[in-house]
Amino acid sequence: MSTIEDGEKLGEKLAIANISTSQIRKFLSAVNMINNKIQASNDNFDIKEVSYLRVKLAYQAGRERNFKPFYPELNQEIVKIKTVEDFKEFAQFIEAVVAYHKFYGGKD
Repeated sequence: MSTIEDGEKLGEKLAIANISTSQIRKFLSAVNMINNKIQASNDNFDIKEVSYLRVKLAYQAGRERNFKPFYPELNQEIVKIKTVEDFKEFAQFIEAVVAYHKFYGGKD
């Protein structure tokens, strides 16, 4: 699984590629919805919902050319998710991506 440091690197790359904050936050929002369900259900985990993140990611990549080069890396991270702990690490990774994207001057 990716680390916070990996999130920083990707956030910086996304800022350099002129990806807007709102595009990344839409994906973070989908991740947070799943995370909230997991917390509300005492760590019950539906892998189908996590797999559906790949669809949302593909949509974002198809919609925004600058985002497309990052699709394989993020898709690979989603595929690695097998447990609640994996998902929680992924959620932290995506939060780091958003935070560091903003830190490195990502546009709104």
